[in-house]
Amino acid sequence: MAQFTSNIGLHQWEPGDNFLRTDFNQDFAKIDGAFGALDPRFAAAETARGWLEDAAARMGYEALQSRLSAHAGGKKLPAGRGLLFDSFRTGDALTLTGGCGMKDGGGVLLDTVGLSSFEHAYGTDTSLFMSYSNGTNRADQNFTASGNGILETLSLYMMGVPSENYGAEVSILEGNASLWSETRTLTGSVAAYTFRPKLTLKKGTVYTIRVKRTHDRMWLYQAKGGSGFGYKVTCTSKGGTSGTITTAAQPAEPFRSLRVWVRHSGGTVGCAFQRGSGAFTALSKTGSRETVDCRGTACTETEFSLTGLPRQGGSVCLRVNVQNSTDMLIHDVGMTMI
Repeated sequence: MAQFTSNIGLHQWEPGDNFLRTDFNQDFAKIDGAFGALDPRFAAAETARGWLEDAAARMGYEALQSRLSAHAGGKKLPAGRGLLFDSFRTGDALTLTGGCGMKDGGGVLLDTVGLSSFEHAYGTDTSLFMSYSNGTNRADQNFTASGNGILETLSLYMMGVPSENYGAEVSILEGNASLWSETRTLTGSVAAYTFRPKLTLKKGTVYTIRVKRTHDRMWLYQAKGGSGFGYKVTCTSKGGTSGTITTAAQPAEPFRSLRVWVRHSGGTVGCAFQRGSGAFTALSKTGSRETVDCRGTACTETEFSLTGLPRQGGSVCLRVNVQNSTDMLIHDVGMTMI
């Protein structure tokens, strides 16, 4: 004699019981009815899961705020579990294209014009003498980069004393940090010496060209009316009205949705993410508001999201597309993976 399940009374046949078509039909009807009764519960579960994801995103946002502030303050932080963030203090983990370049103090600047070649009092009309006897060991000249670009060549007029095998050390500094240096042996006649630093320069940053004598006497030259020594610089511009910022790939725990916040001044932004070696997938813009970045600077925060992904982990990276007809600044970016 068949027994029945305790919840919805499905047949549980004993060995030797006869099977009736009506028994199966009854069981299927009970199962279908049970699923129908559970539909509201499924809907509630989906709603609850949505609330949980929103709550997780809010907590992730607060965690990002904390880590971005620490990163902006120069603290070395490991990659966060389920977090990807950057306050753009350095470009070590970034790939920049178009008119995008690093900015001193943090941020990525979209420079629409770019750096052009320039010179200062370049010529041989007046000499600047350097020697042990007059105590002049070096000469400095400062300049401010007018745009993003690459300093290709630096030319100086100099002369030394061949019998003394005299040389000059030429370097370029940002603050107290030497970015490039080269030493040359000088001849006994005035000549233009050309160096090829190939340095990436950042718009608005102050750089120093420094010349030091390595032996007894040398001459640096400038044109009449100039101050200090003369020089000429050739540059390759890195300007443009659009560009991209791509983060380095980092491992992530399994996730099924993303939230991204990009804080910027001016322009428009878009986001896409890549998992593993797959193609980049665009995120949807979900909102925008006025706020401050991790350094307390006023800016616009644009939010993006992507849901319904297959739940899996692996390496991920984020790409931010930027565009504007004038300069714009991207302050920081953060992504939570839920």
